[in-house]
Amino acid sequence: MQRGLSVVGGFFVRAILWLVPALALWFWARDWVVAPVAWLVERAMLFWFSVWVYGTELAGTEQTLLTTVQVPHPSGRAAELLVDTNVLMYCYGLPMLLALLLASRAHGIWWKLPAGALAMWPLQAWGVVFDFLIQIGAHHARFSTPITGFTPFQVDLFGVAYQLGYLVLPTLAPVMLWLLFERRFIGMVMFDAALDGATRSRR
Repeated sequence: MQRGLSVVGGFFVRAILWLVPALALWFWARDWVVAPVAWLVERAMLFWFSVWVYGTELAGTEQTLLTTVQVPHPSGRAAELLVDTNVLMYCYGLPMLLALLLASRAHGIWWKLPAGALAMWPLQAWGVVFDFLIQIGAHHARFSTPITGFTPFQVDLFGVAYQLGYLVLPTLAPVMLWLLFERRFIGMVMFDAALDGATRSRR
């Protein structure tokens, strides 16, 4: 299976080499990358938790959740609880997808990359939403629980969803999308491997 393995090896080398400029481009365009994800996050939080959420603010890649949860302030007055997160941490699947597409010499990359980005937006927003919820429900439970009504079981679910959105989805999503887009390339690798195997068996 030397030929098939050489195709796979060449692909991985190209993917690693393409990942560096893809990450540089992604970081340069970071404000545009996070904007649609932050918008989805705000829509989701306002839809599901409008009782205690009244909006978000985006400054660069940092999104702040605005809530009506009251917390003590050093001045002695009550202040509204604000929690924030870096949206870009959940968006690194985009340069991964770009590197994979370039490494496999994909045709139609002009539409596959935007389509992939669109498909990943809800998954990236998932991570940010549960980042906010775990901060509100766990880190600030003393002040938030009377208003949010979150139970310990719900907070545990938030924790699981947060880990999924932070550790799994950002990496898994671009790979799955690439597999979907590049079935022809994968089929070619499998065919080459099978052909080499058949040739070696005849010797």
